[in-house]
Amino acid sequence: MIGTELNLVSRERLRAQRWNSSLQWSLPFLLVGVLLLAVGAYQHHKAFSVVEHQLRILRSQSEPPSKLPKVTKGRQKKQQREVAWVNQRINEIGFSWEDLLSRLEQTLTEGISLRSIRPHIQDRTVRLEGKALNQTALQVYLAGLLDSDNFPETDLLSHAIETKPQEGPAHIRFTLTLKEAF
Repeated sequence: MIGTELNLVSRERLRAQRWNSSLQWSLPFLLVGVLLLAVGAYQHHKAFSVVEHQLRILRSQSEPPSKLPKVTKGRQKKQQREVAWVNQRINEIGFSWEDLLSRLEQTLTEGISLRSIRPHIQDRTVRLEGKALNQTALQVYLAGLLDSDNFPETDLLSHAIETKPQEGPAHIRFTLTLKEAF
């Protein structure tokens, strides 16, 4: 009988290498996601604190309608600006970082890393800055964005080849705008 020997050590080593490789790619995205969630939570907390403070002031000043002072044009404009600011903060609170990051992660392709994700709530766009290992990787990524249902309106604003010894081999830095992103 011819015996075959199964080397389990090499299989375990391969599994560990695969695990380490996937961990190296997913960890930066996870860290960016956690950082963005923390920043968003801080901004929401700050906006709510301002609104709560304004409500406390209004409650402490509440008087019967007959005793309320006349509102001047300047005061009325200031109040309108404050209401617009509060409404903008409320819209920002409704923004879902988790949803945006999940949809962006679905479009990522090999050879692409995102360096900056900047949503613009008012015009519903997202500005991405990143780097591609080569021109082909950038083209594949752009094609994937354009073909996706998530980001059908994608504009490449700029791209440039950069060679910096401290960052390894040459790569392509790029900037994109995703319209109607949320």
